Amino acid sequence: MDPQKIIENPDFNIEKAVSSLLIKMGVSPKYSGFYYSIYAIKLAVEEMHRLEFVSKWIYYDVASRFQTSYMCIERNIRTIVNVAWENNPELLEAIAGFKFKKKPTNTEFISVMALFLIFNEF
Repeated sequence: MDPQKIIENPDFNIEKAVSSLLIKMGVSPKYSGFYYSIYAIKLAVEEMHRLEFVSKWIYYDVASRFQTSYMCIERNIRTIVNVAWENNPELLEAIAGFKFKKKPTNTEFISVMALFLIFNEF
């Protein structure tokens, strides 16, 4: 599946799709990382090569958009991963298509979410 086709689909709203998945994982918008995660996943869907250097090609862009530091972005996305892992690891593993041996890293989380959206045309 071509990620560009998903993005160009007028019926597809990536922010809404990611928000829905995060909420189902038990992550609420009360966390600032909620919005950072949505934007980070959107960037990954738009250009999957960004996952090669998450701290350079995703965190900095998210930080720029939200006018904060990349360290803040990394920490707040890590909080989202922790909350999702604590509240609904089963859903996270269903989205990934495999069982995790331990809590996923930020990069794994962003990657799994982006790939799910691309291949399932959520």
